[in-house]
Amino acid sequence: MNNSKFNSAGFLDHHFFANGLHLFRTDEYSAVAEFPPYTIKNLDIQSVVERIASCHESGKLDEALPDVPDDIMLFLTRYIFPAEQLADKLSKEDFFKYYLPVHDNLGGLMVKYDAG
Repeated sequence: MNNSKFNSAGFLDHHFFANGLHLFRTDEYSAVAEFPPYTIKNLDIQSVVERIASCHESGKLDEALPDVPDDIMLFLTRYIFPAEQLADKLSKEDFFKYYLPVHDNLGGLMVKYDAG
């Protein structure tokens, strides 16, 4: 489940993803929020791949990638890596609809990997 070479709990730490995704929700924030959410810049691909490398015991991206659990990689592929492109291509309403399940998915991963 959790490869000891990759620190899944550290990678999923709420200060990075949950805070970055906080404004990616359809509630009172999205009605008045800047679009795209300003926190989208915190989740750029460069930052995320640097985080992947830093959460691996080798500190090297090429060694870290194979050790990232599949469910975390699926989450990144579905929600994090395409965020900026989706914000460019989708309407505000469609963007927020796309991200409806993101908090539940992240929460499930955080529980699974004990990322408190």
